[in-house]
Amino acid sequence: MLLDWLVGTVGEDEEVIRASKVCRVVIAGNSIAKELQNRSYGQVARYLSRKVAIPSVEAVRNLDQFLAKLAKFVNIDLMPGEFDPVNHMLPQQPMNVRIFPNVGPMSTFHPVTNPYSATIDGVKFLGTSGQNIDDVYRFSSIENRLEILASTLSWGHMCPTAPDTLDCFPFYDRDPFIIEQSPHVYFCGNQPEFSSKRVNLGSGPKTTLVTVPSFSETGIFVLMNVKDLTVEPVILSTDFTASIGNDFDIAVNK
Repeated sequence: MLLDWLVGTVGEDEEVIRASKVCRVVIAGNSIAKELQNRSYGQVARYLSRKVAIPSVEAVRNLDQFLAKLAKFVNIDLMPGEFDPVNHMLPQQPMNVRIFPNVGPMSTFHPVTNPYSATIDGVKFLGTSGQNIDDVYRFSSIENRLEILASTLSWGHMCPTAPDTLDCFPFYDRDPFIIEQSPHVYFCGNQPEFSSKRVNLGSGPKTTLVTVPSFSETGIFVLMNVKDLTVEPVILSTDFTASIGNDFDIAVNK
């Protein structure tokens, strides 16, 4: 249903017009659902598992087919998340294009890092798949995740709990999580609910903060207009199966 909406084959005329203006889709991590990870597979004798399909492999295959259909119409930035087949420690590296035989060769498909930084039509985006916000939430008294996102921006550091309680690679010469310049848009994925506000930390531009909810759990994705930085949640009533986990999160429109 999400694919149908994005390519403009469902909905009223107004919905089709909105979908036609989407120029890029940012998938903010956890494209593979946690429930599909079978960590015990490698511990079973090979003769017992020879004919057993690994759920995560099937999920990647389904994801590849889905993305290949979507990439015919729009650019896709695919961020890795906590449950995706990449390194666990931050910064997470892009998912290997070789696991996507269908969409991998397409010029509109862009596997990217987590954290993610990009400039789209002059608008600077900065975001994560949500592990940094989840970790601060676990180990602080701040209950509001949008406030946590705002705090990391004001602190000038995306991952203030790393490496103590959030795994990250060791860096000797510079800290890759330092926010040197305020972005126009600062987001985090895989959150319980949608929220947004604009903040101004001083001399830099105003920043639009967005917590992007898990699509698999809420059926919500977020539309952002790069002209005025307005943000709108779109709710789909969907049966999206667990074979593709999840978070087709931010659609950027003009």
